[in-house]
Amino acid sequence: MLDKRSLVLKLPMQYESISSTRIRSYIDQNRDISELIDPLVQRYIYDKGLYQREPQFKEVMTTKAFNMDIIENFSEEVLEEISSIFQNKSYKNVLRELLNKNNTRTLIMRSAGEKGSIFGFSIIHWVRSKDIYIEFEDEVVANYIRDNSVGRIISIDGIYINENHRIDNIEQRILTESLAFCLSKDYSYAVFNNSIYDELRDELKAVLESQGFLRITGKKKEVYYVNMTSPCTLSLDCSSMFKEPFRSNRNIKNAILESRKNLQGALLELYPGNLVLSFDRTMIYENLIKKICDENKVSTVPQKPKKSGELMCVPFGAIFRRWMLPNTVTKSMHLEKYFVPSLKEHEIEAYPYYLDLENQVKTLKSFNKKIILVDDLLNKGYRLKALDPVINKYNLKVEKIFVGILSGRGKALMEKQNREVDSAYFIPRLKVWFNESKLYPFLGGDALWRGEYPERNLIPSINLILPYSSMAYIKGVCPEKLYNLSKICLENTIRILSALENEYQVMNERMLTISHLGEVIVYPRYPDKGHALNFDMNMKASDYLKNDLEQLNRMESILINER
Repeated sequence: MLDKRSLVLKLPMQYESISSTRIRSYIDQNRDISELIDPLVQRYIYDKGLYQREPQFKEVMTTKAFNMDIIENFSEEVLEEISSIFQNKSYKNVLRELLNKNNTRTLIMRSAGEKGSIFGFSIIHWVRSKDIYIEFEDEVVANYIRDNSVGRIISIDGIYINENHRIDNIEQRILTESLAFCLSKDYSYAVFNNSIYDELRDELKAVLESQGFLRITGKKKEVYYVNMTSPCTLSLDCSSMFKEPFRSNRNIKNAILESRKNLQGALLELYPGNLVLSFDRTMIYENLIKKICDENKVSTVPQKPKKSGELMCVPFGAIFRRWMLPNTVTKSMHLEKYFVPSLKEHEIEAYPYYLDLENQVKTLKSFNKKIILVDDLLNKGYRLKALDPVINKYNLKVEKIFVGILSGRGKALMEKQNREVDSAYFIPRLKVWFNESKLYPFLGGDALWRGEYPERNLIPSINLILPYSSMAYIKGVCPEKLYNLSKICLENTIRILSALENEYQVMNERMLTISHLGEVIVYPRYPDKGHALNFDMNMKASDYLKNDLEQLNRMESILINER
């Protein structure tokens, strides 16, 4: 019931059909909006590049159609189930022998639901130092592993795929899950020992090599090995930077996949023989959604009628920023890392044109709920350090913290603060981490602060590659490898942006200029060039990057030693 003092206003007839939805639609269609809003508002929207293909509401993100099960106790039932994916029934006895080894575990990817069908699986077991020769039965292989291995050794006896699967990059996903599980159990050296098939599939070889595995060719067999003591990680998040329909466009996806192979190859050169663990963004989402919904005591499937749990989910990084979690009140905090022009210092503040941190926390407090904080990665905890004083000031109760990747350093930081923390993946000793999108100018990066907010929805940013920065955060690597990585990042960005520009041209019959990047990129940015240097908004972003690549090539002689 309305208060008796309330006034009911009736709009004039010409304004009744006007809505924010209609304004957004007109902007997307490049139609005139002067009859819908005041001319001053119209000019502001166009000058700032606002409402470009922006959805009115957030979508609910749910789990996909598969689960990962870890089987630690072998049974005939497990044997029957996993051997059913092979057409050749003679593999069953080999599987039985593998599963009967000590400390054997099986990681199974299956369709969702109880006893869902199997898409693929891996078999792993611990190799004791005294059993190295017995395990591999090859003198050359055994001697190499004995002389070069460090810490506990895990043997991956194979990754086996159901040929009828419908999952993209399934070998990559199963290998990543297997290695992440091994890292959490303090294994530091992995050997891939193909124990069923006569020959490895080319796809699996490529996946192993993309993670840093190197080959040992012995007298009787061939195995792959990798040092997991202090791995690097790569978050494969480039696709999430685009708006639909460009995110699902086949040509753009192909450009991203082709670029990704080159990027992984360049990262492997930084620390040869060391693990570079690539995390598919959807797998991080999958694991975190289940953990958060379990914590909130709700289903991962949206319920009707809608009923939310008692806890509120608060993403404060890039993860889940534009999504809602099923059956969970979700309210994002919008933070940004701001570098000073020298790049020697940075601060965590509110994203441009959002409420400051204090007012964002006040908004959360008004919900009168305990909160779950969610971030992409926790290592040094810069964002949490910035948030913590404001959260404590307003006595906002943090029930638990969830992150995509948790390092040993980050875990220790939370233990020191007596905070509960959980993660999709735990990496005890993390050497260096990369976000795919942050290596690509115009697609990602960190903001650079020059004392004033940007005039448009484009954020002046810095990408920590040459020629924009010295890449000092990568330790113990020669300049030649840093140059090669930077060159590949620029070439990859040009390839992706060119595909994006071509598809935009086909769909809209006009050129994708910098001023229109907000139509295709979720959080568009541009590489900062200096205080008095501005971009021509009517130029293509890829043209500017070709100039940056040319500038980098001029540095080649000083960065690469002549031989």
